[in-house]
Amino acid sequence: MTAVPSSNATTVMLANYISDNDPDVFLDMMNAKSQELGMTNTYWSNASGAAARSFHGYYNPTRYNHDAANQTTARDLSILVYHFLKNYPGILEHTKHPVVTVKAGTPYEETFETYNYSLPGAKYGVEGVDGLKTGSSPRGAFNYIATAKRGEQRLISLIMGVGDWSDQDGEYYRHPFGNALLEKAYADYDYKKALTAGTQTINGQSYHLSSDLYATVPRGQEPTYIVENNQLRVNNGLETVSPLISDSVAVEPAGAEGTKPVATEAQTSSEQESAAPNSTDWKSLVSTYWYLFLIPIVLVLIALPFILAVRKSKKRREDREKYATSRSRRRRRR
Repeated sequence: MTAVPSSNATTVMLANYISDNDPDVFLDMMNAKSQELGMTNTYWSNASGAAARSFHGYYNPTRYNHDAANQTTARDLSILVYHFLKNYPGILEHTKHPVVTVKAGTPYEETFETYNYSLPGAKYGVEGVDGLKTGSSPRGAFNYIATAKRGEQRLISLIMGVGDWSDQDGEYYRHPFGNALLEKAYADYDYKKALTAGTQTINGQSYHLSSDLYATVPRGQEPTYIVENNQLRVNNGLETVSPLISDSVAVEPAGAEGTKPVATEAQTSSEQESAAPNSTDWKSLVSTYWYLFLIPIVLVLIALPFILAVRKSKKRREDREKYATSRSRRRRRR
């Protein structure tokens, strides 16, 4: 009911179920989660998109403005949708159908048609679209979020602020715009495995990849790479919407401590010779890590005063014991 026919009432019911009927708690949770995900331009004032006052007393947050609209951006919503689909992909089983029947076979059976007209079989159906959500209001006009998957490549498209509330055909106008964005992205970019896990030469340097690198790359172009903070990613010219969302893998310079070499079927004699350390390697290691030899010296210098103090204390104790023993003997002689 929430995902397809866009019922504000069922959305509030879900919010009340999660928050034990405390609307402020749920809104606090929404705003906290938004900040956690990096949605820096988002603030929620109600749970469903409809101002609290429109519920005529049935939805009453006490710490939030009853007349305020939710504030967000296309960028922030794309972040939300990315994490939503990543963590709850099962939602697509509900949003991919242009017609949905609920409570089938009961006296309460009801059938709904989707407002997402980009779904295959709908008015502006496009290949691969299987979600996600539409929304409209007098202040926000007509909006929708589409997601599509072709092969291994999933895209998210957001269209906001189309048309005017006075013209209800705006719910149709938004879809050709979203469809055009999807087709443009699929025409210009591909999602594929760019590099295989193991040792790879990148920008003239050898790195060990912890896993395969999959990335969105321009079609017809060889990918180029960027290594920053031990993370490898493709330089595809696209701006990322969040530092928390990235097609990247962890890398280490090949040969670094803790790096595991990739096993091979066989190794030629020349490869074995090149892998063996030589005097130049040792000189390079000494030259690079000379400061490590200072560590035992520094430790000795730090420990030396304590060692001397312990020995001195032990000597005093022995002298006192000898003196006490000597006095005891003299007393017995008397």
